Amino acid sequence: MSVFYIDPVVKSQFLPDGADLSFWLDSEAGSLISEDPKGRELRRIEADDQVFFLKRSGTESLLRHLRMIFFGYWPRCGAMREVSMIQRLKSAGFAVMEPVAWGQEWANGFQFRGFLLVRKVCGKEVSDLYENACGLERNQLMEEVGELIGKLHVKGFFQPVRLKDLICAEEGLVLIDRETSKPWRSFFWKRQCMVSLARAVRRTVRDGYLIGVGSARSFLLGYQRGVAARWVVSMPRLRKSLFSAIRREMKHRSIFY
Repeated sequence: MSVFYIDPVVKSQFLPDGADLSFWLDSEAGSLISEDPKGRELRRIEADDQVFFLKRSGTESLLRHLRMIFFGYWPRCGAMREVSMIQRLKSAGFAVMEPVAWGQEWANGFQFRGFLLVRKVCGKEVSDLYENACGLERNQLMEEVGELIGKLHVKGFFQPVRLKDLICAEEGLVLIDRETSKPWRSFFWKRQCMVSLARAVRRTVRDGYLIGVGSARSFLLGYQRGVAARWVVSMPRLRKSLFSAIRREMKHRSIFY
């Protein structure tokens, strides 16, 4: 069973080959940015003075598909799960990258090949801004990031958000790279808030970004404000809960995982 969609405007930019699912799954379109042994690829494509990014799903474990079945969802490849996540985020009012084409092709059993084409978000990567900012600017940036994540948690989105997952655009912070094994909203749960933040901290450290005391405090101030609609928590309590969650996360998982 195959699934294929492409925005009509974008389709006209890639005719005739772009009208075919196999073009997006198999061609050497654009320039290769990264790939891994599991078959995942990221490509940069330019067309009519516009920039797009093509993401291709790789081989996934049976466990990941069984997990989706357990939660009542039909198994889908990583690209299609990311489309679902993007659509849910957009419906909830969050700024997120724009998907313009996607699809998947059944291979055998629970194996799927899939792709996602997104339009480039114009702006600056938050990770770069953080690295190059002075103390005050860095703190202001982390406060904005914290507030956004707090609002995501209020709406039931607990997927970890790293600095590299955000673009600072004219309209504010925009979410990118939303691939996840659980592309749905969850019930609000304070413990899950801390687990999500702890995972984000571990992955941010793994990416090579150090979070100083001032930045951490600014982040928590923003998070406290963002999550206030569901959880009115004091700063000492929030700090204690997060540090406990980080210790558990670092104990059970390596920062390199």
